[in-house]
Amino acid sequence: MVSSQSKSMSQITKLLCSLVALRQIGIVDSAELDDPNLPWGNLIDRLSASATLLQKTSNQDYVDECYPEYRDKTLFERSVRNLESQPSGLCLHALSCAFENCFPFEDVTSNITEWLDPSNTRYNVPSSVIFPAVAGDVVAVVEFAVDNGLELSVKNSGHNQAGASSKKDTLLVNTQRYKAYAPTGIVECSDIDGNEGVVNQDLSNQACQMALARDKNAFIRVGGGENWGDVYGTVRAFNEAQDSYRYHAVGGAVATVTPMGWTFQGGLGGTTGGRMYGIGTDQVLQIEAVLPNGQHVRFGPTSWEDEEGFLYPKTTAVSGVCNTNPGGEEVDWIWESCPTEINFDDLWFAFRGGGGGTWGIVTSIYLQLHDYLPLEIISGLYDPATCGVPADEFTRGIVNFYLRFYLDYMLDPSALGVSEAESRACGAPDADYLNCYGEGMGKKYASRLKEYILDRKQELLDNNVSEESIDRAANCAEQIVVPLKDTLESGAPDGGMPLPGPFNWGSDTYNSGNVNILVPLSFYLQEKEMVIELSLNGSFQGLPYFAHAGKAATDQTTSLSKAHYNAGFQSYVTAEGAAAFLEMAYNVSSTDTEIPSYIGGNHFLSDMYGPLKSDPTKPCDALSFEEADEKCFPTQAGVWGENLARLEAIKKEIDPSGIFNCNKCVGNNQVNVAAPVVADVEQTPAPVSSPMAPEDPAPVTAEDPAPAQVAADVSVSGEVEGVDDSGASFISCFMTAAAAASLAAAVLV
Repeated sequence: MVSSQSKSMSQITKLLCSLVALRQIGIVDSAELDDPNLPWGNLIDRLSASATLLQKTSNQDYVDECYPEYRDKTLFERSVRNLESQPSGLCLHALSCAFENCFPFEDVTSNITEWLDPSNTRYNVPSSVIFPAVAGDVVAVVEFAVDNGLELSVKNSGHNQAGASSKKDTLLVNTQRYKAYAPTGIVECSDIDGNEGVVNQDLSNQACQMALARDKNAFIRVGGGENWGDVYGTVRAFNEAQDSYRYHAVGGAVATVTPMGWTFQGGLGGTTGGRMYGIGTDQVLQIEAVLPNGQHVRFGPTSWEDEEGFLYPKTTAVSGVCNTNPGGEEVDWIWESCPTEINFDDLWFAFRGGGGGTWGIVTSIYLQLHDYLPLEIISGLYDPATCGVPADEFTRGIVNFYLRFYLDYMLDPSALGVSEAESRACGAPDADYLNCYGEGMGKKYASRLKEYILDRKQELLDNNVSEESIDRAANCAEQIVVPLKDTLESGAPDGGMPLPGPFNWGSDTYNSGNVNILVPLSFYLQEKEMVIELSLNGSFQGLPYFAHAGKAATDQTTSLSKAHYNAGFQSYVTAEGAAAFLEMAYNVSSTDTEIPSYIGGNHFLSDMYGPLKSDPTKPCDALSFEEADEKCFPTQAGVWGENLARLEAIKKEIDPSGIFNCNKCVGNNQVNVAAPVVADVEQTPAPVSSPMAPEDPAPVTAEDPAPAQVAADVSVSGEVEGVDDSGASFISCFMTAAAAASLAAAVLV
């Protein structure tokens, strides 16, 4: 049997098979700007002894260095860290994101041998790479780009799933070897210099002043080349050196992800207490960066006021200073008023939520630390084997009540007699992996679930679930609560290696085409039964991503949309489902000329266009990316919504030449006048072993769901035998195939 979702995925495959090369808007033909006489010596003379410049990098480098990690190793032997450590600095977490829009070929019959051929014109690999070591190196490379009209790309980990970390004909600034601050970066603020609430002119005490205003006692400074593993490891080491654990950091679920891209894209701390303390953007106290004009700045709030109903004070003014000696040792840096006027209020707004790679190059950020709370996890609850319950009985009724309880515990705790604080103590990525912070918080969830199941014993018996299975399901969560010191101890952050398929985080064939929508909390409270039905029938794919803390956890000056702060959870649906959901939950009509934000900034993919401009209640039906640019709302409109216009205005102001122009970033669809960096490199095709040919596409049907079918057809699940292993929703990292199958199978009951 071919499921509706399989048909939908195949439809998308067939549509995209007619893909034409994506036109780089506003960039003149590279042959006209190819200058073999670029004055590289001018740049080299300014670099520190620790910096590395690779003047010529190639598609062949990508094949030679990045593909073997997939080709020669089993899934459990592969390592993202190995990819990140390759000499060229080109490797990406998703193998296919070295191609335009992470889409390696136009012909669906192509196999991995053909699309990895270095002569493939869809390669999107930078021509040159620089590894800066200190701020002076970053200033030098940005000024070199400005002076020579070049375009820069920026990468640390290469985790971005829309292909923003790699671009051909650019000079890639790979920050992985940049100075590390985290190992000595924890600062406790009990004995700050100066009067409390008074910020020094050079902002030297600003981070502590702001932390104290938020009732936080410490922060950690993180360098532009570090990742969450560095942060978590530093916090763990600091805690272990004390009489008792003191601090906790809100961050990403995967250790190899950088705090830079994750934070500024609206990273969700589902595994690290984000429902208590806010989204990644809400953790930032101060930013240090090199702007597109080459100025090295640091900036942050210098005035704020408490506001009732908010966890953090409202920022009322942002100040910044410029480093007039960026080429010197850090102890010799001179922070003073900038020589030209800079709107730091705009920068504070744009950086925090406006995405990475487009506003400049972040050299360090200061992140607030929270008081330590122990962690309890519950993993595998949605796998019937975990509790010894027969799969058929699990899908006949138990999964229904598990999910109903889960949604209410997170989104309507008073309905269960649970406090708001107890609810927010728990969070989860879109996987079978619940993280609860605070002594006994995981046990609280488990004991309340037990009561909930036993109270519905008769309903389960009526659904032919045996009494033994009911008792096992009721007691299961209590038996699998695991107490841990912190998220590092869980081992989860060391995961995150994508599958080797050619599409983003996909399998061997293209099975994406989904959209990660933000489901408003108000929609759940008003339409509980519909949300539960959409969850059980697989329309909301996998489990909900619970990481949103609400509007209270913000300083009210981030560029993340209202939808991010009003969301109850994030979930993947088909493109058809997303368009229908816009009409249902966001009241979009067929005649609207604008759309609100509804796409999560965390983990959006290159093909996540908005709906049709001519009728935003219908999904984008374009046959190519170029056609989608013309017919459909851009991805940026779906992510940033009401804030996009201001962000685009800021982008034009601070980067008028388009020095930074990453895929799907703010300003990516605006005119860029920077010249491409074209290295004179001969590409020699190399043999590639282990071809993986995609499956033939299934027959296509292109019927739009009728409004009356919304509840049942917003999106439909895949077949149980073919549970989506795309990894785009982290199921491949944490959720067992059996658990995913059990959840998807509920629609068959």
